[in-house]
Amino acid sequence: MWRSLRLELRLFAPSAAEASESFVHWFIPRAPQVTSLTIIGRRVEHPAVQQAPLESIVMSNVATALAVAGPYLQELSMDWSGDLILSSWIAPLTALRIASFSSTKIVVRQGLGMLPSLLDLRLRSSGVALTLSNTDSADRGPALLPPGLKALRIDGCHLMYLPSAVASLRHLTDLVLSNNALAPADLTPLSSMTCLRQLTLMGTRMPHVPPVLSHLTSLRVLYLDWTVNAAPAQGFGPPTHQQLSNALGPLRRLGVLSLGSCQLERFPQDLIPLTSLRALYLDNNPFLDTLPPGPYLQQLRVLGMDWRVLFGSYTVLKAARCLEKLCLTSIGGVEGGPHAGLEADVMVVLSALPRLRQVLLPMVEGNRAQLFVDPLNVALRLAALKGVTVKAATYGGINNEWIEWLEAVDGM
Repeated sequence: MWRSLRLELRLFAPSAAEASESFVHWFIPRAPQVTSLTIIGRRVEHPAVQQAPLESIVMSNVATALAVAGPYLQELSMDWSGDLILSSWIAPLTALRIASFSSTKIVVRQGLGMLPSLLDLRLRSSGVALTLSNTDSADRGPALLPPGLKALRIDGCHLMYLPSAVASLRHLTDLVLSNNALAPADLTPLSSMTCLRQLTLMGTRMPHVPPVLSHLTSLRVLYLDWTVNAAPAQGFGPPTHQQLSNALGPLRRLGVLSLGSCQLERFPQDLIPLTSLRALYLDNNPFLDTLPPGPYLQQLRVLGMDWRVLFGSYTVLKAARCLEKLCLTSIGGVEGGPHAGLEADVMVVLSALPRLRQVLLPMVEGNRAQLFVDPLNVALRLAALKGVTVKAATYGGINNEWIEWLEAVDGM
């Protein structure tokens, strides 16, 4: 009956200590039945309360509850408004498999590394940089992160370098480092992570493509949206499409690749022979006008691009006979341009795709971008096709292209 629980605490409210203590007494006899626990601590400022002592009392009660739940709890999510120090109080959670910690400041000390069952860890330190601090020497101290971790998400943690505790995780298959201030050289230690199958570097805005990507030959999923910040006109080194060609060409197992907002001028040449691709996103690249023909289209199930690119290269889609989903963004309209008036020709190609079932028009903050006349006519005609659904969707809603999806597709 109590398998999943949610606890909300109003930090610094006069009743916070009493509420957390009451929860402990209520929770102790029920702990063996609880496998999933969500704890939310929200700041509520109160002038008559000494804040630091009160927060310490509340956190102590939470730690007591978790110690009781240690042998049973499998999933834990904590969203904490104050500082969150992950230390020895978390060590009793020996059954924990999935953990998520979000706070304005997170400090990782000894504790997490002692959890033998933890496979999936998510950290978000939104106010200041995530700190991984080992109070013992590197030779004597226990690991800060569980050596057996399979998935690690460090998203929006203000990292300016890759911590050695992360670089030493040899069994990781899924790593997310999005929205951190990392440089390409910081990612060099990834070359030793030979088990990586999924890597997400979205929003890192690096000056160039990290060369280390070419060593990650086991990768099946790679998200690089907003990874490259240098525009082609800046002229620093080779153009982005050449950098991507050099870095990704050796990755012959790539199944999902997202290159949105990567300052592409052209499609990376060394990706053209890549028959492993099942999902490819190229949206929001204002310098990219066309797609080349080639083997990479043969097994594609999902394709995302701008309307301008569709109108500029719709004929090559004749080879995309497995295409099921098309995501079309509105960066760079075709109104009055060289591709205007081609909607009938575009529809001839799209309507002949035997597996096309879904056309998504991505939204930003709930607002669908304006469609010019020609794309709008195509969208309306697609919606009239039997078996084809046309709908608006948030970018967060376009999220089914992962390992499980790839395994299902490849098993067909």
